[in-house]
Amino acid sequence: MLKRQIGTLFLITCLILTAVPAALGAQNTVTVNPASGSDAQTAINNAINSVAAGATSSNPGVVILGAGTYKISAPIILKSNVVLKGAGDNTIIFATGSVCNSDGSPAYIYGSGVSNVEVSHLQFQSTATGPKDGGHGDYRNCIKLTSVTNAKVHDILLTRYLYGDGVRISKSSGIEVYNCRMQSSGHDGVSFLSGTKDSRMYNCYVEVQTNTGVRVDNCANIEVDHNTFTGSAGSGWCCVELENKLTNVDVHHNIMHDYKGSSSSAGIGNWHASGSISVRDNVMWNVSPYIQVGSGSNILGPSDRSVENWVAKGYGYGSLGSASSSQSTETVSPTSEEDSKTTANETAVTETEETELATETKETEVATANNQTAENETAITKAAPEQVTGTDNESLTEENISETGTQTGVNEPPVTEADPEQVVETDKTSLTEENSSDIIDNRLKESTPDTVYQDKEYLDIGGRPGIGKYRDLLLFNLSEYNDAENISNATLSLYWYYPDGIERPEDTIVEVYRPAAAWNPENVTWNTRDNGVLWTQPGGDWFDMNNVSQGDAPYATITIKGSDIPDNRYYELNVTDLVKEYVSGEYENTGFLIKTRAENADYVAFYSSEIDDENQRPMRAIEEKI
Repeated sequence: MLKRQIGTLFLITCLILTAVPAALGAQNTVTVNPASGSDAQTAINNAINSVAAGATSSNPGVVILGAGTYKISAPIILKSNVVLKGAGDNTIIFATGSVCNSDGSPAYIYGSGVSNVEVSHLQFQSTATGPKDGGHGDYRNCIKLTSVTNAKVHDILLTRYLYGDGVRISKSSGIEVYNCRMQSSGHDGVSFLSGTKDSRMYNCYVEVQTNTGVRVDNCANIEVDHNTFTGSAGSGWCCVELENKLTNVDVHHNIMHDYKGSSSSAGIGNWHASGSISVRDNVMWNVSPYIQVGSGSNILGPSDRSVENWVAKGYGYGSLGSASSSQSTETVSPTSEEDSKTTANETAVTETEETELATETKETEVATANNQTAENETAITKAAPEQVTGTDNESLTEENISETGTQTGVNEPPVTEADPEQVVETDKTSLTEENSSDIIDNRLKESTPDTVYQDKEYLDIGGRPGIGKYRDLLLFNLSEYNDAENISNATLSLYWYYPDGIERPEDTIVEVYRPAAAWNPENVTWNTRDNGVLWTQPGGDWFDMNNVSQGDAPYATITIKGSDIPDNRYYELNVTDLVKEYVSGEYENTGFLIKTRAENADYVAFYSSEIDDENQRPMRAIEEKI
């Protein structure tokens, strides 16, 4: 038996290390067993470093994690030529708190610049209890591989509400993800990103929760096959997302069924995808639209909707063997009337037809609650639900919004930080900042013109080719102001967060207009401003700064370059003239209608008043002369 370099492992008091007999061959092997404490990553990393010292690609080092729960407070760091293997579902990597949430700590298990690694037979859990429970995008992933070559990730169980991606892969090659069960992760199940090539995802079972089952973005030679995708009533977008420039992407022999996201319910979703894309020999039912991009013959809406039958025919998770006996594939029944009308006589839908069927867009990434919005659903605002219920013909005015503080005067002392309003005195002006505790906001979506969107965590505007236009309505309470001439400046601040890390084909010119009439947040949609009260023009009626109906002279505007990406800050719109018109009584306060100028390939999203972090919610600031 080889001599083990165990270093300081015997000094770790919370975990016990033991040697595995030579039955595993001439490998340098260390076993780690769990014990109390929340820093299990220390002993695991020490074990990895120990076996990596003498490991080669032909004689890898092995770290075995015995059954039990390993509570980590920092990442487990992979090294080249090392196998990290658990005992199956009984080996649990448990992330305590909001850990692994930075560039240097982006995942529970993280490999960067390494080669010939393998991670298998583990279960991931975290303290997350819902889709709003922190983490998104680059961070809090379960496994992240960056600039890695030749890696295998297999036989992994990811439980509900884990945040970030299940497996996030960027700038890597030769990566295989297989035999995994992903029961709803916080962003994507698996992501192939940023030039990743020669990689494959197969024989996996994925419940889509917040975004997509698998995303392929700017990659080459990627195969996605023999997986099963499903999911119900989440905030997801599609089962498979194909994005930006792709070369030789092959999606085949997958099952996509009974998927219902709140932003879309697509099988194959398209986000500016181009290149050589094959979508063939997949079986799909109760997803809509079926295929937005890619060529090939598929089985759409079959009369036989038994997963087991299709697995036996060579499709989906389990058709290649090694399917876990503990898999739970219980799903919700078909959730839309359109899905229930799908028949066996349907033929493959062309890309053009899919564009016409598209009914939604993807969510972003900061993900949203598991609330499925039906066409006639009415949502309740957080601000003051008892004051905005309304009647069938009652529209919202500023009197309906609950006030959150006393009127700010010159001689009043600054309020405490706990209050939603803060007064900052200068020599000649006083500044009142107000966050979303006193804001109403709603989304208007052309593709779902009769759906009320009141409780989403984002405000999205602009146009997406093949999908449609997006606009938003905001209303602030201005009742505390009674002297328009005393207002020297008013700004509306919106926190831009999406598209995250993606350049857009067009500049986005954000514009603010005055809604032509009051609107009810419980009933307002693309088509209606209240229950039974239509807009004159679908998408909202407005006046511009010259009081021209549907005019094109906005009260405020900013330009976000197509090459710009979100930079974690507010963008300010000068709405002084409009606010003064409201305060003076010249016009009723109907809030702001926000849109983009072109409304074509210029889609962006800002955080709404529903986002948990109050430092990212819409905010208005009004300066008054002293």
